[in-house]
Amino acid sequence: MKIGFISGTGKEGQALAIRFGLSEHSIFIGSRDISKAELSGNQIRNILPDVEILCSDYKQTVLQSDIVFIALPFSVVENQLTPLKNELKGKYIVDTTVPLSLNKGKFTRLSGLKESVSQFLYNLLPDSHIISSFHTISHLDLKRIQKKMDHDLLYFVNDKKPESKFLELIDTVKGLNPVKCGTLDLSILIEHQVPLLLNINKQYGKSTSIKIHGL
Repeated sequence: MKIGFISGTGKEGQALAIRFGLSEHSIFIGSRDISKAELSGNQIRNILPDVEILCSDYKQTVLQSDIVFIALPFSVVENQLTPLKNELKGKYIVDTTVPLSLNKGKFTRLSGLKESVSQFLYNLLPDSHIISSFHTISHLDLKRIQKKMDHDLLYFVNDKKPESKFLELIDTVKGLNPVKCGTLDLSILIEHQVPLLLNINKQYGKSTSIKIHGL
């Protein structure tokens, strides 16, 4: 598949690009600053020299991709995606956003947003197909290609069409076990768990995730 990342220059976006590039997908790195996109692309090429990696602005990244991952700070999500509404029509969007706040070294979820980010995007981009996932897997685990992954991948979705496309993609990545957790509005529950994981990681110097037992 052709997979785009907005932004593909941050820790999460680049790590996801590396992990999916490892599964031989074509990678499109999107950034407002083309030079930053090229820098990130070259860093990925050093790790995965045989993978097709193209670097461009957000608009071209969306147009060329089958699936678009959103890995932006929540503070810029609306103003960066609103101008792309037409390009995002009919596109499959995987939202990884968590509205985080860091105060005195402690992570919490922003209190001002009363709905999940994915529900917010579902309303903002009504002609796109939204999936909420990849909140609880560290960018460190995604980026360590020598390390075998063994992660439950929690996801939220409203409709069968984007779910089918998402599962088709996830099936290409070894070590990811998709676990459906409900509709997009419920992804607010996982957004509240991410700060917990980050605080644990900081406390112990580890990279933790959520594992579901009993399924």
